[in-house]
Amino acid sequence: MKFILRSILVAAPVVSAAVLSPSLPLDLLSNVTQSSPSSVSTLTPSLLEAPGSNLALPTSDLPDRRFTVTMATRSSLLPVNSALINILYFMSIVAGQHFTHQLAPRRYSTPRYRDVSITSFAYTEARFLLWGVFSAVADMVKNVRFHDVMLSLYWDDELVGKIQIAVTRPLSLVGGAGNVTQDLANQLAQPKSGTSSGNTTLIEPVFGNKTDSDLESFNSSAFNDYNAQRATVIFESIAGGGVVNRNDVFLTFYTALIHVAHFSIEDQMQTFQSDPPSRKACLHMQDMRTVCQYGDVIFALLYVPKYMMEHSDFGYRETEFFVKLNGEPACLGTFEKKLLWVER
Repeated sequence: MKFILRSILVAAPVVSAAVLSPSLPLDLLSNVTQSSPSSVSTLTPSLLEAPGSNLALPTSDLPDRRFTVTMATRSSLLPVNSALINILYFMSIVAGQHFTHQLAPRRYSTPRYRDVSITSFAYTEARFLLWGVFSAVADMVKNVRFHDVMLSLYWDDELVGKIQIAVTRPLSLVGGAGNVTQDLANQLAQPKSGTSSGNTTLIEPVFGNKTDSDLESFNSSAFNDYNAQRATVIFESIAGGGVVNRNDVFLTFYTALIHVAHFSIEDQMQTFQSDPPSRKACLHMQDMRTVCQYGDVIFALLYVPKYMMEHSDFGYRETEFFVKLNGEPACLGTFEKKLLWVER
């Protein structure tokens, strides 16, 4: 991934996430920053092509060129697995909302990996949250530097939000422990009216340290009221399937989540392919006889990388997987390395 980097000045005051108002005006976001960042840079996504490639990624899989991210990085190291999983969880929830819907400020964290949390600081459009976190993690992977970071999000050079990805201590839970799939389902089931312009209908704020538990079962009716089908993911081995780098696995599924975020969770999935910026792997999702909705796809995109991480006997590898509804195959996912990739 190619980025344009430039040095900038850092805002001085520090505002703790614990004391931020849920209705914090955007003009006050400039005061929300990390204490003593070790480095500050601005990321401007370019063509996001692999070296030597003349193929552009689908527009829907890329941050818009009018969008930029400023990263204030501290020396504190992020546990890589926890960071990758929490970013996956964050993007799964946000991808299920209307692409230009304003999401309330909240903290995202999962129980097995709660040593990392992601916090948004004001009502922010879903697309900006997705693009910001995606740009940050792509930079972390590229430069092999997983550190605490404060992200300032800009649209046409105007500040539109801030996100912090940081090591955190376990906090007392507000409302009790949650379940990652149920929390995800509850978020996706909320009304999705409202956009970035006009009279926007905002999602009700979710405060506290929302958490999840194991991904064991999932009722897709929680994604939408009229669907009472049960979704499961079944893996199929690929003959001669090889091992894939962990970071390439997660970047591929992150990219797919950005693609899916453009559609309503109730829409029928259309066959698509997503490639990460490195082009070292790809994910192909194909619809089948049973109607598969994008809400079901989001569940699978959350489930598969987490399963690979937590099952060392399976590991990070090329695989096919079926999303089944009521036992019937609804869509087929094929995750594999790109055979034409050449290091330069």
